[in-house]
Amino acid sequence: MSFIDIHDLSVTYKGKNRTSPALAGISLSIERGETCIVTGPSGCGKSTLLKVLADILQDYRGEVLIDGTAPDAHRHNTALIQQSYGLLPWKTVKQNIALGASIKDIGWDNALYERTMSALAIADIGHKYPGELSGGQRQRAAIARAVMQKPCMLLMDEPFSALDAMTSANSRKLIYHMLKDRQTNDMTTVMVTHNIDEAVYMGNRIVVLAGSPGRLFRTFSNSFAGCDDDSPERRELISHITATIKHSADEETLQTAL
Repeated sequence: MSFIDIHDLSVTYKGKNRTSPALAGISLSIERGETCIVTGPSGCGKSTLLKVLADILQDYRGEVLIDGTAPDAHRHNTALIQQSYGLLPWKTVKQNIALGASIKDIGWDNALYERTMSALAIADIGHKYPGELSGGQRQRAAIARAVMQKPCMLLMDEPFSALDAMTSANSRKLIYHMLKDRQTNDMTTVMVTHNIDEAVYMGNRIVVLAGSPGRLFRTFSNSFAGCDDDSPERRELISHITATIKHSADEETLQTAL
């Protein structure tokens, strides 16, 4: 059995006077320690999938198993990093980072804190407040807070989207190598992104969702994780994934028209 097993997952949001299907018939397995990237056009349910895995969204059809049981944020010690980062402005970076572990009743591990802050190149900002930080520093502080929770599963929803191109590229390199080091602890990572270059850099596997409601359109194995060279093979993979997403969007447009 894989660490994450999803079978025929469907999600429909229910409003007062209408319903809105978000996912339909998703089946996917993710191995322990794997970094899986979820991408696809806007509105195809990528963030909804993360919310199901994070145990935020519990109203769904189908079966979702994490290490053999239904999603439970406490049992599985899941860490979710959203686009806003969620740092409290009245607490220092170190206090923010400690808060996540404290809420989940995880003892403070100073050696892990120092190692993580060093790996993310933010060892000198623990005393600062979020308002004093750059976007890249806030994003890496949120990653450090998640790591200090010692999660079995790390979920990231477009963690680099608010950063400029250079800061984003530097941050993803730091985080990729930190996650690679933590593979020995079997942490499984699922990350949502629209950026295909970012997806190819970060993920062992890239899953394309498409349509509304979202369906699994295609899965790519990726041998270029951690590489940012400009080789023809890497460019070809990026072009192939980009074309696949465009094709999926074109199919959806055609079906809607018919």
